[in-house]
Amino acid sequence: MFKTSSTLVLLLLLLSNLILPATLLAVPVARSFGATGNLCVQRFGCTEEEARRVEGKLLKEQRHLGDYGVFSGRCDDLKERLSLSEVELKKMVVTLPQLIGFSFEENVEPSLAKLKERLGLSEAELKKMVRSAPALIGYSFEENVEPSLAKLQKRLGMSGVELKKVVVTHPPLIGYSFENNVEPSLAKLQNRLGMSDAELKKMVVSVPKLISLSFENNVEPSLAKLQKRLGLSKAELKKMVVTLPNVFHCSFEGNVEPSLAKLQKRFDLSEAELKKMVLLKPQLIGYSFEENVEPSLAKLQKRLGLSEAELKRIVVANSPVIGFSFEKNVDPKLDFLQAELGLSLDEIRCRTVSNPALLNKSLTKRYKPRLIACRRMNEDAMVILMNSSYTDIRFCKRINMPLEELQEIAANVALAEKEKQEAEDSARLAQAAKVQASAKEV
Repeated sequence: MFKTSSTLVLLLLLLSNLILPATLLAVPVARSFGATGNLCVQRFGCTEEEARRVEGKLLKEQRHLGDYGVFSGRCDDLKERLSLSEVELKKMVVTLPQLIGFSFEENVEPSLAKLKERLGLSEAELKKMVRSAPALIGYSFEENVEPSLAKLQKRLGMSGVELKKVVVTHPPLIGYSFENNVEPSLAKLQNRLGMSDAELKKMVVSVPKLISLSFENNVEPSLAKLQKRLGLSKAELKKMVVTLPNVFHCSFEGNVEPSLAKLQKRFDLSEAELKKMVLLKPQLIGYSFEENVEPSLAKLQKRLGLSEAELKRIVVANSPVIGFSFEKNVDPKLDFLQAELGLSLDEIRCRTVSNPALLNKSLTKRYKPRLIACRRMNEDAMVILMNSSYTDIRFCKRINMPLEELQEIAANVALAEKEKQEAEDSARLAQAAKVQASAKEV
């Protein structure tokens, strides 16, 4: 009786598919999934809901194809080839499950090797590209990748180094159709701003993601709103965009317009004054007023004891000062002028208000070397301020010093500043390590 019942139970279990072949017992699976879904659950620890979403990215006829063991093996090969962590591998597979359908030996490895050789990529750069755009693994190098690279390189007249920079920065562009997407977008942008090939190339190399933007939905609306807001001519708009191609990544309503409005209100600027400031420093439209602009201006005003009218005069005439770090740039410069030239705070304020560009000159590259030069030539130290706009050649003629001597002084100053910075960095690291060690002991 016992044997008969056991046999019957075993038969019922087999008929209801609750007992699987021995070859699959090592890998517990969910009956409702194919090999891809099982891989997500068993290897990567996905929930059943996550696994269903991953399988949903596959064509219906693909969802129950493949073999768990084969797919897992391909994951191992890809992980080893690109030195991926299990987390990085999971992200790639979940993002693009189709990639585990490619044969590693026949498709993946040859394509990666050719791409690496074509662009002169390091292993780290190759890994970065594939992590950013997993679809690269599925592209045929001969039919997709190489033609796209060649056409883009030829269109913009890029060197191999420039092409590499563009592709490493924005890997998805390899998958764009040159004829249907890339070339039309480049042509429309170039025509809209009247740019030369060299200017267009400069923009794309600086901000490769421009290629992925829709001209009609992104580029043209941004240009039109900015041009209208500031009353820019086509030439002025072109100058701004070539200087600051990142403007296309700034939301006009969310970033640009609020920043301009706050800056205009802060100084009671006319439209002409606001336009002048932005043309002098296009980066202004990308600054956060609360986090960058207002704090810098408040510190400068307090440091020099400026009235509102004096502060306005400085920023309207010299808007780049808004982008300077007060602690690392402006304040050390003012301390230097006070200490080394013996100027009072009132004198510095008066000179800065009358000549705001004094704040633009580099302390390391201009003021310090020229002060040493003046003292060596027994010249009045005030020469460095009165002639601050002079080129090195003109300045050397003014104090009767050979240009090579000033260049040597400047090199020594730069080296001393570098060594000082390295010593300060080492001291900070040592202090941080000491604090950390003390915390562990406690």
